[in-house]
Amino acid sequence: MKYFARIDLSVENNSHTRAFNFIKSFAGGKCLRVLEVGCSGGYFGKALVDDGHYVVGVEPDEESFNHASGLLNETYNGFLDDFFDNYSSGKFDIITFGDVLEHLVDPTAALVRSAKFLAPNGAIVASVPNVAHSSVRAMLLEGRWDYSDLGLLDRTHLRFFTRSSLIDMFSDASFSVLDVKPIKLTGKEVDVMVKMKLKPHLLDLVEDQALDGRFEDFQYVLIAKPVDNIDEAYRSNYNIKMLPFEGLRVAGLLPDTASTLAELRFKIPLQLWSESQGAEIQFHNLYKLNNDLLAWGDIFIMHRTADQYTLNIIDIIHKLGKKVIFDMDDLLTEIPEFLSHHVQSRENTNFLIKAIESADILTATTQQLLDHLPSKQNSVIVPNCTEAFGKPINHFDVPSNEVNILIASSDLILVDFLLEPLRLIQEKYNVKLHVVGPPSKAFLKAGLDVNCYDNMTYGNFRKFIRGMDNLIGIIPLDPSIFSSCKSPIKYFDYSLAGIPIICSNVFPYKLHVKQDWNGVLVDNHNEDIFLALESLVVDFEKRKLISENARKYSEAVSSYQNAISAWNSVFSNLTPQLSSRSKFKLDVSSLHIKRPNKIGWFLKNLVKASSYKKAIYIFRSYGLIGLFRLVITGRI
Repeated sequence: MKYFARIDLSVENNSHTRAFNFIKSFAGGKCLRVLEVGCSGGYFGKALVDDGHYVVGVEPDEESFNHASGLLNETYNGFLDDFFDNYSSGKFDIITFGDVLEHLVDPTAALVRSAKFLAPNGAIVASVPNVAHSSVRAMLLEGRWDYSDLGLLDRTHLRFFTRSSLIDMFSDASFSVLDVKPIKLTGKEVDVMVKMKLKPHLLDLVEDQALDGRFEDFQYVLIAKPVDNIDEAYRSNYNIKMLPFEGLRVAGLLPDTASTLAELRFKIPLQLWSESQGAEIQFHNLYKLNNDLLAWGDIFIMHRTADQYTLNIIDIIHKLGKKVIFDMDDLLTEIPEFLSHHVQSRENTNFLIKAIESADILTATTQQLLDHLPSKQNSVIVPNCTEAFGKPINHFDVPSNEVNILIASSDLILVDFLLEPLRLIQEKYNVKLHVVGPPSKAFLKAGLDVNCYDNMTYGNFRKFIRGMDNLIGIIPLDPSIFSSCKSPIKYFDYSLAGIPIICSNVFPYKLHVKQDWNGVLVDNHNEDIFLALESLVVDFEKRKLISENARKYSEAVSSYQNAISAWNSVFSNLTPQLSSRSKFKLDVSSLHIKRPNKIGWFLKNLVKASSYKKAIYIFRSYGLIGLFRLVITGRI
């Protein structure tokens, strides 16, 4: 009875709710005959009985069987094979395996035999734990594999699954998976729940470095049907649709997989896309590409960085009959002078243009950016998106020294026009100033009283901005063409956190901000900035009103569903062009990937930073380690 539980169908992130909803959708209002394998105390089957279905439960544990007998229509005390050997009362519309398959010696054989007991339009609904959850990965980093009485490493588990191996098992048993839903729990939640005694820094390491993005998937719940029983009439009658990109393999080749940009632009939205569409996604460092990944992937995504090495990789991918997406989120073909650390990107403009021209499709964050990039017929706008999580911050009527002002950027930005207004605001109202990232050096140099913070991961930054109330955000931006092509993602993140924002009156913010309704637009002049800040510092009702409107607006326009839809368009455009899967099974061991000499490349690019003054400027802004990191990740 250790797995006895109460069903709460109002909790969506739960395997019972997912399985129940699969069955309810499948039934379409009809009464089904359901076989529940491993029914335990009958708690799940009772929810199905209450919904109008006829449920037969199979349970080997006598205590659990006795409890289930009073709840289900029929019960059998024994193992599945014994039940199949003795049962002759008809077939089932649904057979469920709720956290059962991992306990079987041969789950594939169990699925094969179950298919013979399915009605012509029958299906299997199953849930299994994901052995690749972050908690298990963190434990392995300690060199441990500790079984427990419950959870992912239950000592009675005989088989262990990832999403891919689960789908492969059903395929081996001649089933087609119609849909898969993950149940998500953080590593910390699982650690507390199962008492795994994990080291927090290892959990953080796993979450920062995981390449697949599925590290919070605790369980998978799926519905599958025998391959020979799937037809269009069935899908139409039962409102079930095959996942459109099931089996498609997408590899993100990024200059820095651990960067905030990688998390925001690719890891989160593409992971959500792959889960809803059935595809597989992995993220790898572009400069550590190997033959195994080339053989695995169908479509490869490249981002921002281009040099001769990049062009060579694109050529190899095309020779394998596979496709390349080149993604741009900045106008790196027209870099302003103040971004001196991007000088290498400026000198690589020709490589960048060739990479865009060589790619099968170009993706960009905004129409403004797409309009200023080299023209390419096959192009799609994929917006940067985000969604709210947790409670927004509060705004109270408090003394000025409890009001906070935030400026954040992972890159250098022009902030000269902010220095004097902020100095005056601090002298008059004694507010607290917080700066995240490289711009903090300019505020320190100007002698302002400022709390400085290093760059953070995207997830940590979103948590950080919710950590202080009475917060006002400033998003400074110069009027250059380069800056006008940026994404308004910072506006969305601030808004969804409940932070009222003062933005420079330039693109892209002037497209989204209605003055004094969902934000404040200012020209980059001292007096305008000071007056805008003062109006929010002294008026907490105005802070509340603007933040509430901005949050509602951003919820409507920045949902991850918009990014998912855009990526659907991208992959729908490419998949018909892909060669047959058999062509992918070619021998890539003879391919020679010529890698750049990192030390030589570093010295060469440092020289290309050209003048002594520019090199010193980069060094002072980022430090030696930061400078080296910028070079090897292709950002200068």
